[in-house]
Amino acid sequence: MLNNEFRETTKPLLRPDQVKDNENEVKRLSGMIDPNNHASKVIQDKAMVRTMLHNVKRDLETQRPTAYSHEELDSAVAREAYLREEFIAGMPTAAEMRKAPPGTLSKNIAWEKRNKSVIMEWKNIRKRLHASGDLKGIDRMDSYGVSNVEMYRPTGGSQEGNMNNAVIPGKQYYMDDIPSSVVFTDDDIEKLKTLDPELAKGLAVMSAEGRAAIKEIIHSYTLTTGEGNVSDVIHCAKPGCKNTVPNEGDLCKRWHQPKE
Repeated sequence: MLNNEFRETTKPLLRPDQVKDNENEVKRLSGMIDPNNHASKVIQDKAMVRTMLHNVKRDLETQRPTAYSHEELDSAVAREAYLREEFIAGMPTAAEMRKAPPGTLSKNIAWEKRNKSVIMEWKNIRKRLHASGDLKGIDRMDSYGVSNVEMYRPTGGSQEGNMNNAVIPGKQYYMDDIPSSVVFTDDDIEKLKTLDPELAKGLAVMSAEGRAAIKEIIHSYTLTTGEGNVSDVIHCAKPGCKNTVPNEGDLCKRWHQPKE
């Protein structure tokens, strides 16, 4: 049962890697003013070094996560699980963050604002549990994963919003033109590369009419990729040409028109 009286501070505590970095900095700065260290003789502003050393030691003393006592440990573990469930509720899913459908930005801002103190308390509990040696499932050497909320970001479920009109719905190519634009999907591009790689490279500089004509040709046949048979493909009427065309007897004029 959750102990409702247990609360952790929301003042930021150091991550394990930050603790280690600060400890190393204390050693480095201490060596710079150690009279037994020959290198200290070249340090002119030792007062500044002492001030830096004081600040680093102060951070370690006030922000180093301390281990929980035996009496606190059960309550801390229960509180961590409770807070985790709190911030997961309504958290934008991994797909929403990656593809950014309409409304994701405002949803994420609202979620962060609503859960700011919850997440800060959860992070500190995680850091202190790590210091206590009681973080099951987390590699104790993984100093970043100790308090990383991304480990618990949902990958789907009922809280995921409508993914239609996402900024990144999957890789697509938009060739803008005035007054219209022609969209080539990944599948369209791959089919065109199979027909004529050089033509595929020139799509970006084609007019809207030219791209529309190419797209119509692409969609008028079925490549042999499991969607149809070789016999379904209609080739250009020019002898030896393997380019596909919409109708029997057609010439792929775009490929055979005379050079200017």
